[in-house]
Amino acid sequence: MAAGLRARTLMCYTSYPLLLLVLLLTAHDNRWSFRDLAVLMVLFVGSFGLGLLSIYSLNYAFHGVFGIPMAEWRQPNPATDMASLMANLDLLGNFMLRTLDTFSHEFAPMAWVILAVTFFGLVLVARHEGWPAAYIAAGLSAGFGLVVLQILRTGILLSPRVLIFAWVLLTCRLARMVLIAHDHKPMGACLMRNALLIVVGTYALNIGKMYMSYEPWQSTTRAIAQSLEKGDGPIWITGSYTSVPHSDTVEIQNPRALAYRLEYLTGRDVHDCSEGADTDAACATLTDAPLWEKDMHLAHILQFERGTMLQLPNASVTELAQN
Repeated sequence: MAAGLRARTLMCYTSYPLLLLVLLLTAHDNRWSFRDLAVLMVLFVGSFGLGLLSIYSLNYAFHGVFGIPMAEWRQPNPATDMASLMANLDLLGNFMLRTLDTFSHEFAPMAWVILAVTFFGLVLVARHEGWPAAYIAAGLSAGFGLVVLQILRTGILLSPRVLIFAWVLLTCRLARMVLIAHDHKPMGACLMRNALLIVVGTYALNIGKMYMSYEPWQSTTRAIAQSLEKGDGPIWITGSYTSVPHSDTVEIQNPRALAYRLEYLTGRDVHDCSEGADTDAACATLTDAPLWEKDMHLAHILQFERGTMLQLPNASVTELAQN
């Protein structure tokens, strides 16, 4: 049953099995022995393999391809020789630096704090409890091993979110460090609690700052929606969503984001008629003279009898998030 559960979570999202592994490794009722750890890791590896085999088999049954072909936008570089492997090794270093940058909210001192606390936490748990530290090390090794193997084998640049399991492990160890300190040195426990409050407060400020960064995009799209209020029928969008100010700041990756945003704000159906999009057949039929026109700072609005055309400027997509 456990193997089937892990296989299904892998088919939902590849990081989910690692989160399940974290729960099992940090459970308070573990037997804390080499045999228990070995059985747990073998069960995890077998379940992960079963999940991959299920995915590959389904792809073969329905698409005739055993495996998962990498999309071209990921710029894959399969490791076929030593040169390609060394090139992918550079990607691995880039991935680790981006992960630290993301986890620390681009605040370099916090990245060093994370590394120091992780090392100190493992040492402290190892000194006072022994086996729990081995369980954590095994989980980190398994998770990092899968990520490293994926990067070196395929040559794709992964998102830092694939290491969310490591963050969950770290928070579990931070809480355990406070409990250990409380049992041995009350003053140490007080210092640990204060240090954790500082860390939590710093992250709270940075997360608040991150959410505030979306406000300019929200204001811009609200202004566009207000300009469309006098129109009727569906809305068709031409041009590039990247021409909308602040779309790069909030890392908008797909025209759907603008279409869904305008649907939410206007309550009308919105269709993407930009070049290369899966456009609605009606996009080619709006050739009649518009009932009225309106020029905005960043767009041109034409109201037809059947709906509204929102003409955005064309803009080249210079860079999209890889994941």
